Amino acid sequence: MTSEKDAALPSAQAAPVRVVTRPARLPVIVVANGAMRAPADVIEHFRDRATVRLADISSVANIRAATAGADAVVVALQLLSAELILAMDDGIRVIGRMGIGTDTVDLDAAAAAGITVFNEPTFGVPEVASHAIAMVLAVHRKLAQCDRYVRDGWATGGRLDIKPVKPLDESVAGIVGYGRIGRIVADQLAPMVRSVLVYDPLLPDTELAGAVRQERLDDLLADSDIVTVHAPLTPESRGMLGRRELSLLPRGAVLVNVSRGGQVDEVALAELLTSGQLGGAGLDVFGHEPLPADSPLLQAPNVLLSPHVAGYSDRSAWRLDTWTVGDAIEWLTSGQLEHGAIVVAGTR
Repeated sequence: MTSEKDAALPSAQAAPVRVVTRPARLPVIVVANGAMRAPADVIEHFRDRATVRLADISSVANIRAATAGADAVVVALQLLSAELILAMDDGIRVIGRMGIGTDTVDLDAAAAAGITVFNEPTFGVPEVASHAIAMVLAVHRKLAQCDRYVRDGWATGGRLDIKPVKPLDESVAGIVGYGRIGRIVADQLAPMVRSVLVYDPLLPDTELAGAVRQERLDDLLADSDIVTVHAPLTPESRGMLGRRELSLLPRGAVLVNVSRGGQVDEVALAELLTSGQLGGAGLDVFGHEPLPADSPLLQAPNVLLSPHVAGYSDRSAWRLDTWTVGDAIEWLTSGQLEHGAIVVAGTR
């Protein structure tokens, strides 16, 4: 479970050593519509190294047409199902995932087709960590409620009731997933809280600096006033914070998730927030994105929501665009990656 927007996935395979002959023509990289934030700038940036083709790849017919004569496909949150992968041109040798999680790509189908898959696990580590810390502090201090009160009620003389607010330096913080991002969050929270607990079943059995390892998720949940989630979405982590697990948290506890949707039971979370069992939540990721208009989270108290932007900054956005496309080019021309990590080692 070592970190979500963190490390290369635990299942990542070592890339085989390959001898690659530079093609006579420029590589053709198909990028899914909406994947890049600055497509025109990226196309210009790689003008002398590759042909970057923007395309709708959401259907079998579209992806078949879009990948004709192409060498690589790059996606962000766009789904690449087995059906779509099978429909791609036989010349596609590599798929680049812009970001950390690879749950939107059918890795088994890619492996069966001999297609290499890589991700970019380090593009936005500081950004995601700072987003998590910001959410922890804002939800713990109930800043959204305070802001609304100043705008709507202060001048009328109404009284703002934000209790209970447990002192942060008396609170225990629990970190679920202790990869690159989880470590930064733990280090930044440590001076502010009473203690830091860590749960990560994939973490080597080594001593943790400034944190206490928990062998069971249940134990961490039962003892944590604040829980932040930094784990990849895998079959093991999907649904790991269901109603039973969330109910283990102390009354008034805060949950923050900036990793992947699908790990938290959002209906149960909303109900526990509404009942007062939980004190607040900060969420950047959801089981279905965009968040449906009828989601109970939208009506739950002391919930801070952001639209899957924890990894964003001006620097990280450009980095993600250019690192992913650049790594696809590098893989095709040299068999190596400059920034990313191999998740599936293909044979094409």
